[in-house]
Amino acid sequence: MTRRDQELLNRVRAVFREHAGADRRMGPAQIGELLGIREPRLAGAILRVLSPGSQASIGESEFRLAVIRLVLAEEEARLAFVFRLHDADADGALGTADLASLLEASVRQNRISLTPREMNGLSAALLARADRDRDGRIDYGEFLALLDEFPLVRNELGKSVAPWFRLEEERRKRRRTSRGLPRRLSGFLFGVLPHLVNRYLLGLLYLAANLFLFLRAMQAYAAAGAPLAIQIARGAGACLNLNGALILLPVMRGWLTRLRHSPLAFLLPLDQHIDIHKALGHVLLGFSLLHSAAHLFNYFSLGTPLARSLFGTAAGLSGLILLAAFLLMWSLSTHPIRRSRRFELFFFSHLLYLVWFAAALLHAPNFWKWALAPLGLFVAELAVRRFRASRVSHIREAQLLPSTVTHLKLDRPRSFTFRPGDFLFLKIPALSRFEWHPFTISSAPEQADHLGLHIRGLGNWTRELHERFARIPEEDRRLPVLLHGPYGTPSNEIFRSRIAVLVGAGIGVTPFASILRSLMLRRESGLALSLEKVYFYWLNAGQESFEWFTDLLARLETRGMSDFLELSMYLTGVRIDATSGLMKIGMDLLGRRDQRDLTTGLKTITSFGRPDWESIFSQLARRHGYGAVSVFFCGPYALAQIVRFAARACGFRFRKENF
Repeated sequence: MTRRDQELLNRVRAVFREHAGADRRMGPAQIGELLGIREPRLAGAILRVLSPGSQASIGESEFRLAVIRLVLAEEEARLAFVFRLHDADADGALGTADLASLLEASVRQNRISLTPREMNGLSAALLARADRDRDGRIDYGEFLALLDEFPLVRNELGKSVAPWFRLEEERRKRRRTSRGLPRRLSGFLFGVLPHLVNRYLLGLLYLAANLFLFLRAMQAYAAAGAPLAIQIARGAGACLNLNGALILLPVMRGWLTRLRHSPLAFLLPLDQHIDIHKALGHVLLGFSLLHSAAHLFNYFSLGTPLARSLFGTAAGLSGLILLAAFLLMWSLSTHPIRRSRRFELFFFSHLLYLVWFAAALLHAPNFWKWALAPLGLFVAELAVRRFRASRVSHIREAQLLPSTVTHLKLDRPRSFTFRPGDFLFLKIPALSRFEWHPFTISSAPEQADHLGLHIRGLGNWTRELHERFARIPEEDRRLPVLLHGPYGTPSNEIFRSRIAVLVGAGIGVTPFASILRSLMLRRESGLALSLEKVYFYWLNAGQESFEWFTDLLARLETRGMSDFLELSMYLTGVRIDATSGLMKIGMDLLGRRDQRDLTTGLKTITSFGRPDWESIFSQLARRHGYGAVSVFFCGPYALAQIVRFAARACGFRFRKENF
């Protein structure tokens, strides 16, 4: 036995012992737990195939032998496993009863909602397509011929079953698209490198400025004969002046929106403004701690009472206030706090910036020189926000959608002008007198009578919004609201692109809903567009989430835009495996026949599982050229990293929404 075989054997043994019962055997319940299968019929069918001689349970040696054979087997043996899985009576053919039983269980397992007519149609569609000799059954040869018509499903079924059994996958061959070196180099030079140069050049200038200020302050105090601790404290203080002034710039949403529509937009990292603000906060914390530690060391070395040094001088007292205020702001803005559904902790603690700046102006004699321009711009920004926030609107309609999404239609103020993809801040005094929350506008600018917002219930405020409207009748939902905005986002750049890829995950589709509506209305009105082609990808974990914008997507499909717009839907909560492969084929057959996808009701057929972004972008690069495509993303951070990597590999520009 080779070392690799021994490792596989050990992994299979460990998996079995982790899930086996007290009798050291695995029944349907343990098989279901191992494979993440809730449906007893599916777990029982798998147990039947793994252990043909026993319907009740399987022992370790039998399990180990069956799984290792599957892992090491060629594709045809794995496909034979799928066939036997559906052959409930083990007669070597799949009849109507065999198919109906497993298909119904698979539909329930994957939480797909089908009508009784659609459910019955799955088995009929599979038999009509695969039963070539018209004997009312599908034999193994006909089963393989059917899979040949659906290569993507066959590829998934033919892969190693090791991931299914929570083992490291063996002998998996990843097909990587071959890209010519000249085309890759061209895409990098013209699509990615300019943005990397701008970003890293600004970063180097920032680091150089901090280093220069730190060393200059140390040198000045060293020349004056100050001890080393004071030199370090003054160096850190000089850097605090710079970073304390800079930290306001990334949160001036109004000025950032103006910059997005100026020639400077290409030179500045506007898409990363939130990340820059966070980074500056971490830098401020570091220099604050260094500054404080150096002064404390100096106090101890002088032998003066610590309490008198801290509380008996204006510098000491203001320094304590600065450090306490900043530590509170920093600690309550960390990721665990912001994701704990206690937004109010972050919001109200950040109001301490007023205390911090007041104390900084008292503590540091030269800080006003650094902060004058940023504070002036910030005060102007607040004045504009105050003016805009005085615009009162009302909720015209509140519609409750699946997955605790609330669709609000607001009366649109006359002076409210925005671009597709913009967001606004909303306050509903009936819910909270103080809280403002940012939401992307999902309606189009061309819809002059209302503003649309789709709000997912993720935090206390958004969940309360959904629950409140669920409790009250429609006639009582016309509540007053306050708005300020709009503010620009990276999605604004779509209309400057030639080829655009829009990737929305879950409720992250909202900016693209506004953009797609606007594109449809502009094309219908005959307006010229620089965009030549748009590819839209929408990923949802559950079927019900597609209901949020099904009406919009259905309209797009019927407006003759297929030459301009390609739609792709992915149901990521369903994976194609041995239990769902035939279900997917049956749903596709019915969808093609009726020209209506069973998952969404659209003409576009929904794919199961996660997209292969490397393959998708490689195909687009061959079609349009490396570096010719701009990718716009709105969704979770982890998925953003995957899409960004695949896009950059093809020289595509990548833009991500940030709030």
